[in-house]
Amino acid sequence: MLKKSLILAALFASACASKSPLKNDKQHFYTRISDSGLKHFELRNMRKKNQPPQTPRSNRKTSRSTDPAQVYEYAKKRMENQAKAVIEENNYCRDGFWIIEFERDIEGLYMRGECYDTASTEDRKKFPDTISNW
Repeated sequence: MLKKSLILAALFASACASKSPLKNDKQHFYTRISDSGLKHFELRNMRKKNQPPQTPRSNRKTSRSTDPAQVYEYAKKRMENQAKAVIEENNYCRDGFWIIEFERDIEGLYMRGECYDTASTEDRKKFPDTISNW
């Protein structure tokens, strides 16, 4: 319940995000290709630098007016659609992907996923490992 309230706060903070995820400097797409060829990614919606992290107490009025489970699912689906748009543009996952994790941390919302397809030689050249902790 606490986690869902935190995601709600981040959702409202990112509501003004650009429709083109690759052109938004508040959104980052990181990649990692394992030795066996598994392709992982992380999409991050960063909170504004001058905005303090939201707490359930600071967002109490909003969280009471909306079902946290619905807000969580809405935020997850919204971010999944953003990931699809980014991946369609950069062609990282050719056969789609599955979501491993959707969470919020001090930097903002993030989603981690894995492609259904494995990496080609060209993928390894085009997409360097930019995820430091997996």
